[in-house]
Amino acid sequence: MPKHIGIVGVTSEGAALCYRTVCQEGKAQHGYAHPEVTLHNLSLAEYMRAIEAEDWPAVGRLLLESAAKLASIGASFAICPDNTAHQGLNLVRQQSPIPWLHIAEEIAALAKHRGYSKVGVLGTRWLMEGPVYTDALAAQRITCEFPEREVRQRINSLIMDELVFGRFAPATRQYFQEAIQVFASNGCPSSSTRLYRNPTSDPARRLRPAYPRLHSHPRPCGIARSQRVINSGFPPKAHAPARTINDLPTGDPLAYQIS
Repeated sequence: MPKHIGIVGVTSEGAALCYRTVCQEGKAQHGYAHPEVTLHNLSLAEYMRAIEAEDWPAVGRLLLESAAKLASIGASFAICPDNTAHQGLNLVRQQSPIPWLHIAEEIAALAKHRGYSKVGVLGTRWLMEGPVYTDALAAQRITCEFPEREVRQRINSLIMDELVFGRFAPATRQYFQEAIQVFASNGCPSSSTRLYRNPTSDPARRLRPAYPRLHSHPRPCGIARSQRVINSGFPPKAHAPARTINDLPTGDPLAYQIS
């Protein structure tokens, strides 16, 4: 039987997209079937008070509170579709009543699998200036690059003012793509990007450069690429090898990020 997935939400947009994607991935591979899923989401205001104060132990305690509730109703493991909050998760993971899939570790494993030695990272300022991806990539002997301070500040503002509320203007998309191209010019073979896809938007309007990207928001990286977790008990579905990140089939860790 598929495992019972517990989603620990932080932003409502990220949590909703994670839930929707997990269900769609199951249905895409197995008809109407998808794993049992339970989502718990404390108020974003509680998280933001702790994040803005850089009180990461407090962020960790909030994540554990959700994990405990998920565990009490039978969730087999927890995922959190918010990279920034992982800085708190790193401090309390061993105290959790259920295992966690760590999305930065999954991205690092994927980057290693693809032979990347350097990855550019975009996200909130707390993520870009924190240890979450630096440590996860270093564990795989991969270096990471971040934008200059001014660009980090602008990207953080776009995430917190637009993406968290489900808005992503064309000018914002263009700004992200320009930041990605800087990584390419600096010798990064790939970037871990955090672009949010509005599920109702026209896919043809999305910018799709050939530059390889590693998206850490749901499908969610570890869950969707790991048949042992999301589809335990289901036979894996074979896919042709991907040429670039944009060629990855449904079921691989390619999605769009808001946290």
